[in-house]
Amino acid sequence: MGGGIHPGGGPHGWPVRLSAAGLLTTAGFEKPAYYRRKAMWTGEPFEETACETPGEFAEIQLDAEAGEIVQVEVSLRDAQERLLYEDTELTFSLTGGGEIMGIDNGKPDDLTPYYSHTRAAFHGQAVVYVRPGETAGTLRVTAPGGIAGSVTIPGLQE
Repeated sequence: MGGGIHPGGGPHGWPVRLSAAGLLTTAGFEKPAYYRRKAMWTGEPFEETACETPGEFAEIQLDAEAGEIVQVEVSLRDAQERLLYEDTELTFSLTGGGEIMGIDNGKPDDLTPYYSHTRAAFHGQAVVYVRPGETAGTLRVTAPGGIAGSVTIPGLQE
């Protein structure tokens, strides 16, 4: 069994570009096997929880983790903030300072270039890597129908 993010190798044919092994997607999101393995490591019981059917797509949630490179996790949510299991096409833009370095969704057969500013979410999630500029910037993510979310990327001088 591979551990952590699987860097590639052993794909099952075009257009899949990497193996399904590993506990995390290339975007760093947990795969189902992650929780079973975590239960084995920690001795905590693994519980399969009942699935709730999410409602209609209502918001794009963005959570930024600051650093030399800002990692922004994007998730599609319903009105009760439940994660949607959708592959909705998203558009990414950055105004002010900074630069979008790449976007990933963890989907093995998504051949969208990392530098593209449009990409579908995979299972309702994506991750954006932003290099901060001298001044603050605003990352905006938009879905069809006008649903959008934004987050401030701090500048290096702040």
